[in-house]
Amino acid sequence: MTVKRISLELWEQCKVVVLGIITHEGIPEMKGLVTPISCIGLKTFYFDITNYQIESALFELPVTGIICYYSQTIFKSVTLKGCLNLLTTEEVQHIRNTHKINPSNKCKILKFTSQKGILYSDYQTYLFDI
Repeated sequence: MTVKRISLELWEQCKVVVLGIITHEGIPEMKGLVTPISCIGLKTFYFDITNYQIESALFELPVTGIICYYSQTIFKSVTLKGCLNLLTTEEVQHIRNTHKINPSNKCKILKFTSQKGILYSDYQTYLFDI
């Protein structure tokens, strides 16, 4: 089984991810635990951060971000690195209509587009491109 397939199967078991950004100094800074509202494979993830204590101003310009998900029972985790940006009002409206989510007009949705991934499994690290 390929590393991407294992990572995707692990994703299907997870309901919550750790969301973070990479600072200008290259240090990961975790911002919170969030539940995705939609995803397209391992490439694109959408998060509604309206009800979370995450400053949306951090994401007004695209930033380098990471998401991490894991399974405590099988000791595997995946970290994806990519671009995080806050969607515009028009993009939010499209997502809202497509995915039937959050009827609030104050909806704040982050889009994460992954570029690279790391699978941690059996005390080994496996790098992969998305």
